[in-house]
Amino acid sequence: MPRRLPMLTALAVLAASATAFAASYQFVMTGDRHGTTVTGYDAPTKDRILNGTCDVCPSDDWALRAITILENADTPVFVVFDWTDIKSGGATRDKGYPRGSRYGKAHKVEVPTGFFVNKVQVCTNDKGTKSEIKGVRVWGFKFGDQGILEQKDPVSFEQPNCAKWTDPSTCPVGEMISDVYVAHDDQRIQGLKVACRVVTRRR
Repeated sequence: MPRRLPMLTALAVLAASATAFAASYQFVMTGDRHGTTVTGYDAPTKDRILNGTCDVCPSDDWALRAITILENADTPVFVVFDWTDIKSGGATRDKGYPRGSRYGKAHKVEVPTGFFVNKVQVCTNDKGTKSEIKGVRVWGFKFGDQGILEQKDPVSFEQPNCAKWTDPSTCPVGEMISDVYVAHDDQRIQGLKVACRVVTRRR
């Protein structure tokens, strides 16, 4: 007659099996990129910042986690994007876009650990063609045991001269930001536009 495992031992075995099963999944970006609208001032010049290991190669394994705006004399001249490996959840990489060579104050917004940004909103000083970024909000989501969990409250910074929160640049829930377009003129960073890809769970 087969020997029965004690109840606690059996539960532990089931829990370990479930953990191993869950860990066998990986998340990857699939499908074509699709753009969104600019948040901030829609300047004519936009430079694309990819999440890959070089300036012209995107990656399917990295998702946006944080944005840092750096200023020189109260003018936003540099933006840094922090990306996280969605397969390991641990490694990070940052890629920036400069409009100058001297930086002072830094303002960073970052979603909680385990979350990925899928919505960005910019506040400007509302000065027409000379508008510049004076605040940023980000929202994120993560994959939980019961499906997708959205971040209810944004992470943000706001300068005293933030005058107008513009419409956000948003990926649908379940999609991740694959790259970001930086809108700017010759002196300042004025807006951001995200591109999105669907995220698929694979074994």
